[in-house]
Amino acid sequence: MPDLYFEYIESLNVFHSNDFQDIYICKHVEKEAYYLLNSIRDKDIFCGVDFIELKNNISAIVEIQETDEAILILTEYYSNEQLSNYIKNDNMTLSKQVNNITFLMDALIKLKTITYSFIASLFNHNNLTIDENGDLKFTGLLLLTPLVMSASREDALYSIANTIHMIFTGDEMIDENISKNIPPDISKIILNCLKGNYFRMIDLVIDFKSSNIYKLINPEKEDTKKVTQMRKSMAKKRITYNVKTKGLIAMLLLIPLIALGARAILKDRKPVGTIPSDLQAEDTFDKDEGSIKEDEVANEIIDVVSEEDNDYVFIEGDEVMDMFFNKEIMHLNEKETAVIDVSRYHRGTYSLKVFNDNNEKASYLIGYIDLEDNNFDYVKDRTINLSLWLYSEESIDCSVTLKLGTKEKLLYQATKKEKAIANTWTLHNIEVKTSNCEYIKIYLNVNPKDIVWVDTLSIDILK
Repeated sequence: MPDLYFEYIESLNVFHSNDFQDIYICKHVEKEAYYLLNSIRDKDIFCGVDFIELKNNISAIVEIQETDEAILILTEYYSNEQLSNYIKNDNMTLSKQVNNITFLMDALIKLKTITYSFIASLFNHNNLTIDENGDLKFTGLLLLTPLVMSASREDALYSIANTIHMIFTGDEMIDENISKNIPPDISKIILNCLKGNYFRMIDLVIDFKSSNIYKLINPEKEDTKKVTQMRKSMAKKRITYNVKTKGLIAMLLLIPLIALGARAILKDRKPVGTIPSDLQAEDTFDKDEGSIKEDEVANEIIDVVSEEDNDYVFIEGDEVMDMFFNKEIMHLNEKETAVIDVSRYHRGTYSLKVFNDNNEKASYLIGYIDLEDNNFDYVKDRTINLSLWLYSEESIDCSVTLKLGTKEKLLYQATKKEKAIANTWTLHNIEVKTSNCEYIKIYLNVNPKDIVWVDTLSIDILK
């Protein structure tokens, strides 16, 4: 072991040794703390690497010093569970998966001076652990092999892609085959890594943070503003209610406006209906609760239109569900159809609610895709992946069915079993070919008395 100048550290045993390095298990002489001392003899691998940057952005690294013989890196000896073992024993939620990948992406941005060799080693799933909160941590242990020493950009990208694959599936890629259980957005990123399509690491980070799945878990401020602006613009849109169930709500919302107008006449002699500036509601959006607050609703103009024998509420606006669930649904003569619910949603301002009040399992129409429509002509004669988000107050089994056909007949259908997790929005997907089809009907099949919310339908072209 080299002459150590790290005070209060003593060597206990050899952890690992090869042609490039020696790694020792060490103990603090005054407290119960253990470390790994990595003595790297080939100092050329550190050419251009900023020691301070490395130490500041990898919390496990305690100290880095250079001697005449080697570069010495002292890291905490974590007792955390290795990433691969953790995932096999505990399922990460989607939000935790995305946030852990975000941790890796943020590290790529901060570690500006590290080489491809560092990335290939530090970002390898075998060099990552999970703490007690389920969060990813770097071990900071730079393990060197001939492959790592000569790592190229493609090798670094493969290491990252394999770790992302591990986070979502618990398994490494085999022969660069990507699991079908991985969300389409993430699959595309892994594929781009395997093809070496990212010429800079920042390109990979930008692609990930531009993906739909990242934005769903981490909505940007700009997205929140769009939601608020959309709600304000709803004054110019039509919100169709059934008068029997919704008319009373509209009247109750008008009462505060009438009262304020009356006070304006008595006190300030302002025109009826003018709300004093100090009482005007601010644009408020409770992102965590996903709800419209009362003062915001009071500022919206609600257009109540009677539609006989119709219990559906259609909200038109900048909403992703509008493309799949709109007034055309009414004309399909389906036995059971989902209803719009503004009390809970994953993205946007509403979701679809399915409540099976029957005594047997039932299928509810939750979406319709007209392949003759210009908005969906790109879907024709392709293999697609349709994804959607499900929520339930209890963990329940259900299934999604796609029916594909023409005006003359049903051509074929596909069904996939799903499990809605209690009090959690979870992503689900189903793959199908659209050959010779003119439409796709989307159904959610639920058991008696079960309630499921559906939101954020989207389509990805696979081939």
